[in-house]
Amino acid sequence: RLPDAVIGWYFEPYGVAAGIIGERIGRPVLLRHAGSDIGRLATYGDLATAYRHMLSTAACVVTTPRSGLAERLVAAGAAADRVRAARGRALDPEFSDGSRLDLREVAAEAEAVFSTYRLPDDLLQTLREWNRLGLENGDPTLGTYGKIAEVKGTYQLIDALDMLARDGVPFRYCALWSAQPSRFAHTFGYLAARPALKGRTVVLPPLPPWRVPGFVRQCDAVAFLENRFPIDIHGPQIPREVLACGRPLIVSGEIFDKLVFRDQLVPGRNVERVDDPDDRATLAAVIRHVLQDAAHRRTLEHHGATLSRAMEATAPAADFVVQAVEDMVAA
Repeated sequence: RLPDAVIGWYFEPYGVAAGIIGERIGRPVLLRHAGSDIGRLATYGDLATAYRHMLSTAACVVTTPRSGLAERLVAAGAAADRVRAARGRALDPEFSDGSRLDLREVAAEAEAVFSTYRLPDDLLQTLREWNRLGLENGDPTLGTYGKIAEVKGTYQLIDALDMLARDGVPFRYCALWSAQPSRFAHTFGYLAARPALKGRTVVLPPLPPWRVPGFVRQCDAVAFLENRFPIDIHGPQIPREVLACGRPLIVSGEIFDKLVFRDQLVPGRNVERVDDPDDRATLAAVIRHVLQDAAHRRTLEHHGATLSRAMEATAPAADFVVQAVEDMVAA
């Protein structure tokens, strides 16, 4: 039996495939884009041609309410009356109610993943030793998760933590790094070149999405320091996830300004803001304050979680795509 509709979530490669399949079987196609689809990939010659055809034949193109996106999609080939702006649905309940992750269990599982990275033997041995020592550290934990890159603040954060370690500040850094093995190896090499961080660090590969809330909850604070990101329409969900888990959030000025709920954020009350992560000294000072002042962490936790509950309570329970598909098929 043929499907009633075809969904392409992200233009590359799924949207292109969905467009081809929908045309071949005569079924309506719904497309949903990512920031890189419109901000970067659509500028490439061959892809721009493929996207124009894909968009022109789509029954529905789902975007976000961010200013100017609908116009950019129309310019790229979409019919104006088929572009629909979606409001993000509420986060899964696991983010607001759940248990903490067992780091030792995850570190043991990670061994199988690291073995596929084909890291140099000496680097793999160093990684294992650092994780073993880091798991024994019971100091307040700063966490990060997601992709690693300078535009993600990865190296700025490592430098800031190195400053704190050399000053004798008690803490642990726990990170889920998502990267190609070569990038992972380079970044861990950068970290391992800072011996003051040995015994203070646990580095793990990415987890499946349903285990991420448990990781966030086992942290005492979480940093998300994306800065100078080349895709201007990029709007990550990590800040929402951290607040929903009731953990103090440290964000870059760039991310702070991008958040649709920025008017409800008050630095020092429900979030901490670091205008430019390249300013390592300021970044280190903010992290020191959050990790060393338990009362301040409780303030951030309480007000951040209160804001999150209000936002999630008014967010749609179901993803916009579900209703869009039903409307598309009915038509």
